[in-house]
Amino acid sequence: MVFPMQLLSKEEPQKIFLIGASITLVLGLFYPLSIYDTYTAARSWVFIKNSPNYSFFYLSFFPVAVGVLGVMLHQAWRANFLPSQFRFLWFIFIPMVACAVYPDALDKGVPQSPVQIRYTSSAQRDAVQKLDEAIRGKYWEQMNRESHLQSLRAEYVSKAAPLINSDVQHMRRFVNASDFLARASLSAWVDAALTTFAGIMILTYFLFLLYLALKRNSTEIKPESKDYMVLGYTFLLAWFPGRLYAIWYQNFYTFEGVIADGLVVATIVAIVGGILLIVLLKPGAIISVFSTISTVAASVIAFIAKIKPEWFVPVGNLMNELTLEAFFLIEVVIISALVVFVWPYINKTIS
Repeated sequence: MVFPMQLLSKEEPQKIFLIGASITLVLGLFYPLSIYDTYTAARSWVFIKNSPNYSFFYLSFFPVAVGVLGVMLHQAWRANFLPSQFRFLWFIFIPMVACAVYPDALDKGVPQSPVQIRYTSSAQRDAVQKLDEAIRGKYWEQMNRESHLQSLRAEYVSKAAPLINSDVQHMRRFVNASDFLARASLSAWVDAALTTFAGIMILTYFLFLLYLALKRNSTEIKPESKDYMVLGYTFLLAWFPGRLYAIWYQNFYTFEGVIADGLVVATIVAIVGGILLIVLLKPGAIISVFSTISTVAASVIAFIAKIKPEWFVPVGNLMNELTLEAFFLIEVVIISALVVFVWPYINKTIS
């Protein structure tokens, strides 16, 4: 028995791919829109481009990966490759991933990023954000930036706390769920929701591929399908380095004092999972090379984030110079390249 793409009409996989990718892309747009709702217009662009887990991943890699996942799940259920109970695992995934995201939602950095806080007035918002901009400007003006990190962060916390009528403790993180409910901005809620959604998709993808690799004879799955599935999972790995950079930026250019260990562990698990899937599914040579390079790159970035976070500074310099026009051009190039890359696999497997 061959993994039967032919059970679908010629157009159906393409429609599923486009619908899944489009819905995910629309969801991803909620984050930049929420930033514009929370931040002043001038500062919104600065924060968005320094959140590559949303500005790049959620608007390019992730929609394509979710489109791939939608096609593969639909085809697997149609072909009876998956037990019907598999779809009910989402009821377990949602609280599981939400519990993992909860510490991240509370702790976005020390000091708390201005975009995470709900303001009582536009004047209060503008004052905090101008302070944030001024302190960050001092960091980039320093020749030896790392030696000034502690003093700059301390200066921001001491000056921002009275601006929002808070104490230093509340400037450092959301204390608990009640504090999050009371003070979290719209973008903080959207961030937590979209991070949970990304976690659920990544977990679903991994378990789906692992099930096929362990429970199915490899001869039952067409080689093109193996390539297609491993390629989609590889795209998901782009979330982790993007998230690590965003935390580094929000936390005033360091991981000190922020709960990032869980994210680093998740990165390592995802990378090991990718290697395991490549070994078990044995995709074609080109996809194996591409996936291996992507996995190694993600591993190196995760290692740097943990050991040498200051190596993110050159990336920060690039982000500081990135214009809105260049950003849109890069987005169009990335998503076009990804779609062109995966589209032949859809057509090939249904021919």
